[in-house]
Amino acid sequence: MEVPADGTYDLSVFSSTLNTFARVTEQGPTNIFVSVDGAQEQEIHLPLGYKWVVWDSTSTTVDLTAGTHTIRLAARSLDGQRGTVGDAIVDRITLGLASENADSAVYEAEHASLDGARAQYTVPAGASAGDVSGAGTVRLGADDSATFWVYGEQNAEATLTAQLHGPGQGQLWVNGREVLDLADAQEVAAHLDGGVNKIVVTGTGSGLVLDRLVVSPGRDALPVTQYQAEDARLGGVPPSSTCRWPTAGRPSAASAASRATTTP
Repeated sequence: MEVPADGTYDLSVFSSTLNTFARVTEQGPTNIFVSVDGAQEQEIHLPLGYKWVVWDSTSTTVDLTAGTHTIRLAARSLDGQRGTVGDAIVDRITLGLASENADSAVYEAEHASLDGARAQYTVPAGASAGDVSGAGTVRLGADDSATFWVYGEQNAEATLTAQLHGPGQGQLWVNGREVLDLADAQEVAAHLDGGVNKIVVTGTGSGLVLDRLVVSPGRDALPVTQYQAEDARLGGVPPSSTCRWPTAGRPSAASAASRATTTP
Protein backbone atom coordinates (compact mmCIF):
# COMPACT_ATOMS: atom_id res chain seq x y z
CA MET A 1 0.00 0.00 0.00
CA GLU A 2 1.11 3.55 -0.76
CA VAL A 3 0.82 5.90 2.23
CA PRO A 4 0.86 9.68 1.58
CA ALA A 5 2.12 10.88 4.98
CA ASP A 6 3.52 9.76 8.32
CA GLY A 7 0.90 9.05 10.95
CA THR A 8 -1.33 6.65 12.84
CA TYR A 9 -3.77 4.96 10.47
CA ASP A 10 -7.04 3.12 11.06
CA LEU A 11 -6.90 -0.36 9.53
CA SER A 12 -10.25 -2.10 9.08
CA VAL A 13 -10.80 -5.73 8.02
CA PHE A 14 -14.16 -6.43 6.34
CA SER A 15 -15.06 -10.10 6.74
CA SER A 16 -17.72 -12.76 7.29
CA THR A 17 -17.77 -15.69 9.74
CA LEU A 18 -20.65 -18.11 10.34
CA ASN A 19 -21.16 -18.46 14.09
CA THR A 20 -22.39 -22.09 13.84
CA PHE A 21 -19.64 -23.31 11.48
CA ALA A 22 -17.81 -26.31 12.97
CA ARG A 23 -14.39 -24.65 12.94
CA VAL A 24 -15.79 -21.54 14.62
CA THR A 25 -17.81 -22.97 17.51
CA GLU A 26 -14.69 -24.01 19.46
CA GLN A 27 -13.58 -20.40 20.09
CA GLY A 28 -16.11 -17.97 18.66
CA PRO A 29 -14.59 -14.98 16.81
CA THR A 30 -11.85 -16.14 14.44
CA ASN A 31 -8.39 -14.76 15.27
CA ILE A 32 -5.96 -13.64 12.57
CA PHE A 33 -2.59 -11.86 12.63
CA VAL A 34 -1.94 -8.44 11.11
CA SER A 35 1.59 -7.19 10.50
CA VAL A 36 3.24 -4.29 8.69
CA ASP A 37 6.51 -4.85 6.82
CA GLY A 38 7.18 -7.96 8.89
CA ALA A 39 6.74 -6.14 12.22
CA GLN A 40 4.06 -4.38 14.34
CA GLU A 41 2.20 -7.68 14.64
CA GLN A 42 -1.26 -7.65 16.21
CA GLU A 43 -3.79 -10.41 16.81
CA ILE A 44 -7.33 -9.33 15.97
CA HIS A 45 -10.67 -11.17 16.20
CA LEU A 46 -13.19 -11.09 13.37
CA PRO A 47 -16.90 -10.58 14.17
CA LEU A 48 -19.46 -13.36 13.90
CA GLY A 49 -22.52 -13.45 11.65
CA TYR A 50 -25.69 -15.54 11.70
CA LYS A 51 -24.91 -16.84 8.19
CA TRP A 52 -22.15 -16.61 5.62
CA VAL A 53 -21.70 -13.32 3.70
CA VAL A 54 -23.24 -11.31 6.50
CA TRP A 55 -20.41 -8.81 6.50
CA ASP A 56 -18.95 -6.83 9.38
CA SER A 57 -15.65 -5.16 10.19
CA THR A 58 -13.11 -5.01 12.98
CA SER A 59 -10.53 -2.26 13.31
CA THR A 60 -7.13 -1.52 14.79
CA THR A 61 -4.45 1.15 14.30
CA VAL A 62 -0.98 0.99 12.75
CA ASP A 63 1.84 3.53 12.68
CA LEU A 64 3.11 4.16 9.14
CA THR A 65 5.63 6.41 7.44
CA ALA A 66 5.09 7.99 4.03
CA GLY A 67 5.82 5.53 1.24
CA THR A 68 5.07 1.93 0.30
CA HIS A 69 4.25 -0.68 2.93
CA THR A 70 3.26 -4.35 2.93
CA ILE A 71 0.30 -5.19 5.16
CA ARG A 72 -0.06 -8.90 5.86
CA LEU A 73 -3.08 -10.82 7.10
CA ALA A 74 -2.07 -14.31 8.14
CA ALA A 75 -3.37 -17.45 9.79
CA ARG A 76 -0.08 -17.90 11.70
CA SER A 77 1.95 -15.47 13.79
CA LEU A 78 5.33 -14.24 12.62
CA ASP A 79 7.16 -16.45 15.13
CA GLY A 80 5.10 -19.49 14.11
CA GLN A 81 3.97 -20.14 17.68
CA ARG A 82 0.32 -19.13 17.33
CA GLY A 83 -2.29 -19.91 14.71
CA THR A 84 -5.83 -19.13 13.63
CA VAL A 85 -8.68 -20.95 15.32
CA GLY A 86 -11.83 -20.69 13.22
CA ASP A 87 -12.69 -19.79 9.65
CA ALA A 88 -13.52 -16.56 7.83
CA ILE A 89 -14.00 -14.95 4.43
CA VAL A 90 -12.06 -11.69 4.11
CA ASP A 91 -13.43 -9.24 1.55
CA ARG A 92 -11.07 -6.28 1.91
CA ILE A 93 -8.95 -4.17 4.20
CA THR A 94 -9.36 -0.41 4.42
CA LEU A 95 -6.67 2.02 5.51
CA GLY A 96 -7.34 5.62 6.50
CA LEU A 97 -5.61 8.36 8.48
CA ALA A 98 -7.00 8.27 12.00
CA SER A 99 -9.08 11.22 13.16
CA GLU A 100 -8.82 12.59 16.68
CA ASN A 101 -12.63 12.40 16.80
CA ALA A 102 -12.87 8.90 15.35
CA ASP A 103 -13.96 7.35 18.65
CA SER A 104 -16.85 9.79 19.11
CA ALA A 105 -20.35 9.28 17.74
CA VAL A 106 -22.48 12.33 16.93
CA TYR A 107 -26.29 12.26 17.06
CA GLU A 108 -27.89 15.37 15.60
CA ALA A 109 -30.82 16.67 17.62
CA GLU A 110 -33.02 17.26 14.57
CA HIS A 111 -32.80 13.50 13.80
CA ALA A 112 -33.99 12.45 17.27
CA SER A 113 -37.50 11.19 18.07
CA LEU A 114 -39.26 14.35 19.25
CA ASP A 115 -42.17 14.55 21.67
CA GLY A 116 -43.50 18.08 21.94
CA ALA A 117 -40.15 19.53 20.88
CA ARG A 118 -39.67 21.02 17.45
CA ALA A 119 -36.78 21.14 15.04
CA GLN A 120 -35.72 24.56 13.80
CA TYR A 121 -33.51 25.26 10.84
CA THR A 122 -32.57 28.86 11.54
CA VAL A 123 -29.46 29.98 13.40
CA PRO A 124 -30.17 30.33 17.15
CA ALA A 125 -29.92 33.78 18.69
CA GLY A 126 -26.36 34.66 19.61
CA ALA A 127 -24.84 31.97 17.36
CA SER A 128 -23.41 31.97 13.85
CA ALA A 129 -24.07 29.46 11.09
CA GLY A 130 -20.68 27.85 11.74
CA ASP A 131 -21.62 27.18 15.35
CA VAL A 132 -24.47 24.84 14.41
CA SER A 133 -23.76 21.15 13.86
CA GLY A 134 -25.79 19.49 11.12
CA ALA A 135 -28.86 21.02 9.51
CA GLY A 136 -30.48 22.54 12.56
CA THR A 137 -31.30 22.40 16.27
CA VAL A 138 -34.22 21.39 18.50
CA ARG A 139 -36.07 23.68 20.92
CA LEU A 140 -37.49 21.95 24.00
CA GLY A 141 -40.01 23.49 26.36
CA ALA A 142 -41.18 22.11 29.69
CA ASP A 143 -41.95 18.36 29.43
CA ASP A 144 -40.76 18.20 25.80
CA SER A 145 -38.26 15.47 24.94
CA ALA A 146 -35.77 14.35 22.31
CA THR A 147 -34.95 10.62 22.31
CA PHE A 148 -31.75 9.14 20.90
CA TRP A 149 -31.09 5.44 20.36
CA VAL A 150 -27.38 5.00 21.00
CA TYR A 151 -25.34 1.88 20.30
CA GLY A 152 -22.83 0.71 22.90
CA GLU A 153 -20.16 -1.72 21.73
CA GLN A 154 -19.96 -3.24 25.21
CA ASN A 155 -21.03 -2.60 28.81
CA ALA A 156 -18.81 0.34 29.61
CA GLU A 157 -18.49 3.93 30.73
CA ALA A 158 -19.05 6.64 28.13
CA THR A 159 -18.81 10.42 28.13
CA LEU A 160 -22.08 12.03 27.06
CA THR A 161 -22.19 15.66 25.91
CA ALA A 162 -25.46 17.45 25.26
CA GLN A 163 -24.35 20.47 23.25
CA LEU A 164 -26.67 23.42 23.81
CA HIS A 165 -26.93 26.91 22.41
CA GLY A 166 -27.25 29.30 25.29
CA PRO A 167 -28.46 28.49 28.80
CA GLY A 168 -31.46 26.29 29.43
CA GLN A 169 -33.17 23.99 31.87
CA GLY A 170 -33.36 20.28 31.19
CA GLN A 171 -32.28 16.79 32.13
CA LEU A 172 -30.34 13.97 30.49
CA TRP A 173 -31.61 10.43 31.05
CA VAL A 174 -29.93 7.10 30.22
CA ASN A 175 -32.05 3.96 30.12
CA GLY A 176 -34.62 5.46 32.48
CA ARG A 177 -32.14 7.00 34.96
CA GLU A 178 -31.47 10.72 35.29
CA VAL A 179 -27.72 11.32 34.98
CA LEU A 180 -27.38 15.08 34.45
CA ASP A 181 -29.08 18.39 35.20
CA LEU A 182 -28.36 20.50 32.12
CA ALA A 183 -28.62 23.70 34.15
CA ASP A 184 -25.40 22.63 35.89
CA ALA A 185 -23.32 21.09 33.08
CA GLN A 186 -23.48 19.70 29.55
CA GLU A 187 -21.17 16.69 29.99
CA VAL A 188 -21.38 13.61 32.20
CA ALA A 189 -19.82 10.16 32.62
CA ALA A 190 -22.49 7.45 32.36
CA HIS A 191 -22.72 3.69 31.98
CA LEU A 192 -23.96 2.39 28.60
CA ASP A 193 -25.13 -1.17 28.08
CA GLY A 194 -23.69 -3.28 25.31
CA GLY A 195 -26.28 -2.91 22.55
CA VAL A 196 -28.90 -0.19 22.11
CA ASN A 197 -29.39 2.45 24.82
CA LYS A 198 -32.23 4.94 25.18
CA ILE A 199 -30.92 8.44 25.89
CA VAL A 200 -33.47 11.19 26.42
CA VAL A 201 -33.07 14.94 26.77
CA THR A 202 -36.09 16.53 28.47
CA GLY A 203 -36.94 20.17 28.94
CA THR A 204 -37.84 21.39 32.41
CA GLY A 205 -38.20 25.05 31.52
CA SER A 206 -38.54 27.11 28.38
CA GLY A 207 -36.05 27.84 25.68
CA LEU A 208 -33.64 24.88 25.87
CA VAL A 209 -31.96 24.67 22.44
CA LEU A 210 -30.21 21.34 21.77
CA ASP A 211 -27.73 21.05 18.91
CA ARG A 212 -26.49 17.47 19.21
CA LEU A 213 -25.57 14.59 21.50
CA VAL A 214 -21.94 13.43 21.41
CA VAL A 215 -20.98 10.01 22.77
CA SER A 216 -17.25 9.55 23.47
CA PRO A 217 -15.18 6.88 25.23
CA GLY A 218 -15.18 6.98 29.02
CA ARG A 219 -12.33 8.48 31.05
CA ASP A 220 -12.51 6.08 34.02
CA ALA A 221 -14.55 8.59 36.02
CA LEU A 222 -16.96 5.99 37.44
CA PRO A 223 -15.96 3.69 40.30
CA VAL A 224 -15.68 0.07 39.22
CA THR A 225 -15.95 -3.22 41.11
CA GLN A 226 -15.08 -6.51 39.40
CA TYR A 227 -16.90 -9.77 40.13
CA GLN A 228 -15.25 -12.94 38.78
CA ALA A 229 -17.78 -15.59 37.77
CA GLU A 230 -15.64 -18.40 39.18
CA ASP A 231 -15.79 -16.76 42.64
CA ALA A 232 -19.58 -16.92 42.76
CA ARG A 233 -21.51 -19.52 44.76
CA LEU A 234 -22.49 -22.17 42.22
CA GLY A 235 -25.85 -23.87 42.10
CA GLY A 236 -27.06 -26.15 39.34
CA VAL A 237 -24.29 -25.11 36.94
CA PRO A 238 -21.16 -26.97 35.75
CA PRO A 239 -17.85 -26.16 37.49
CA SER A 240 -15.79 -23.34 35.99
CA SER A 241 -13.19 -24.15 33.36
CA THR A 242 -10.15 -22.49 31.88
CA CYS A 243 -10.92 -19.90 29.20
CA ARG A 244 -8.59 -19.13 26.30
CA TRP A 245 -9.16 -15.40 26.69
CA PRO A 246 -8.12 -13.78 30.00
CA THR A 247 -10.46 -11.42 31.79
CA ALA A 248 -7.89 -8.60 31.81
CA GLY A 249 -8.94 -5.84 29.45
CA ARG A 250 -12.41 -7.27 28.85
CA PRO A 251 -15.67 -5.80 30.18
CA SER A 252 -16.46 -7.16 33.66
CA ALA A 253 -17.59 -4.35 35.89
CA ALA A 254 -20.36 -2.77 37.88
CA SER A 255 -20.89 0.92 37.40
CA ALA A 256 -22.08 3.51 39.88
CA ALA A 257 -25.59 2.63 38.70
CA SER A 258 -25.03 -0.88 40.18
CA ARG A 259 -24.97 -2.58 36.80
CA ALA A 260 -22.80 -5.69 36.62
CA THR A 261 -21.36 -7.80 33.84
CA THR A 262 -19.29 -10.97 33.91
CA THR A 263 -17.10 -12.67 31.38
CA PRO A 264 -16.62 -16.41 31.02
